[in-house]
Amino acid sequence: WSDSDSVFGSYPEGFNVLENIVAFSAKVDEAGEHLENFSFSTQNDEENYARFVEKAAERYDGDGKDDMPGLLYAHNYLQIEDEAQNLGDAWQASSNCDSKKTDQTAYYQCGAQEYGETLKLAYEGARETNPNSKIISFSFNPGDYFDQNIYPSISPNSNPKVAFFDYVFKNYNSYFDTIGVNCNYGYQGIPGFISYVRNTYKLNKPIMCVDAGTMPMLTRSQFIKQDKYLNKYPFMSDSDILAVLDNGTSDPKFAEIKPWWEGEKSKISVKKAVVAKGAGVEKLFLQFGIAEPKTHGLTQNPWTHSGLISSGMSKMNDGSIGTPRTILYAAEQLVEKTDDLNSIQNLNPLPLDSDPKTWIWIYKFNSRDKTVYIAWKDEQEGKADLSSFIGKGDVKITPMVTKLDSSFNPIYEKSSTVSSGEVPLSSTPVYIE
Repeated sequence: WSDSDSVFGSYPEGFNVLENIVAFSAKVDEAGEHLENFSFSTQNDEENYARFVEKAAERYDGDGKDDMPGLLYAHNYLQIEDEAQNLGDAWQASSNCDSKKTDQTAYYQCGAQEYGETLKLAYEGARETNPNSKIISFSFNPGDYFDQNIYPSISPNSNPKVAFFDYVFKNYNSYFDTIGVNCNYGYQGIPGFISYVRNTYKLNKPIMCVDAGTMPMLTRSQFIKQDKYLNKYPFMSDSDILAVLDNGTSDPKFAEIKPWWEGEKSKISVKKAVVAKGAGVEKLFLQFGIAEPKTHGLTQNPWTHSGLISSGMSKMNDGSIGTPRTILYAAEQLVEKTDDLNSIQNLNPLPLDSDPKTWIWIYKFNSRDKTVYIAWKDEQEGKADLSSFIGKGDVKITPMVTKLDSSFNPIYEKSSTVSSGEVPLSSTPVYIE
């Protein structure tokens, strides 16, 4: 348990942490790497896997029995595999499914059945030792499909990965407590995606974005041919930007690119959280920043630079390991502003034929005695008349945090009072009270 203990022991109290349980087969690829798998050839293998999940659930449940030494608090969220629908990539169905490869839908359904049996083993194993375990299904990742097609037509017959998702949700829905989805691209398509899941499967289970990691390029690349959305650096490719970040302080462009990257990451994350909560998502899990650099290294991989905290590499010039990045302060600010508000409403839903880049996004968070609005506009910034949404009169506006000072402390811009008919909006969300 040394690797997982070192990671779980690094989290400060107050963070919900997602355990992702992954199975590897004895089979190796051409590079000698063990392939991730979710099929077991013998009953003994199945029993060993179930026993492993039991022990993993027990070790981090905080009940004082067989816990990790020094564990600060319980970790009860367990996801069983990640993006399991990506057969033929990292995941491999067993040879039992090979005969179906000529029919991609049938092949993916065969793999889904194997995953479903593994999900059942894990669910029963975790509950054996930790009845408080919250088992999350694999996270279905549609990429930017819903972002590019705000109201798409999608079905198991049109996409084999959807066929995988469909088979698990219809045949194994007794073996997970929470629906896991990936929200690691843009935010525009989240309402359509969540609506699709809700309306198609009608499962009375909470939905969580188990991967809400944010990198500017994942949202800028889909619009790169349209007005250079989020594209302050149109002369640089995604790989060029990542190369600068990997090079760190030795690169002359780093001092400009790094703050831009962290600021954009923060803005997208807040928008994503607001839109997801407005669509009914219960929780979002972000990349923390301890595991990702170890996993991906400095290989022009955006996940290396996705975390909430510094990974401690000196050339990144963002403090010692664990130093909060801008995105963590932005997330904390969002929680402080809205966490005690139990109602959220999208005041200006995006119509079918509208451009999400020029649309005014405005959400209302409220309880009996407090109301906070959050609004932004990705392009064509300027003063906007919001009086039809929030009423006439003066309001206090507070921009979200997007920068740190030289000591890595957040720079909070001062609030100002303006007329609700002249609220300055830009791609940086503002809190309106």
